Amino acid sequence: MSNWDDFAQLCKPCFSDCTFKDELISECGGKEDLAWVVYRHTQDTALEWMRKKVPALGNKTPRKCLGANLNQLKDVLLSFPC
Repeated sequence: MSNWDDFAQLCKPCFSDCTFKDELISECGGKEDLAWVVYRHTQDTALEWMRKKVPALGNKTPRKCLGANLNQLKDVLLSFPC
């Protein structure tokens, strides 16, 4: 998924502003690239967003999508406007 990798790299610099990096990476299942993108789009509400039901994910929480539905989560994040 090179689109994802490229997009994650674009989001990475913004992650330096995150004051809860370790907690967000943990909430993202240890996936740093996912944490970069989640933070870029949701900023200080990133942890809350990972735990709430998202209609675009079939009302699942992003946290529940870390396994078999990871690509669905990445597709939703890629569709967010910058």
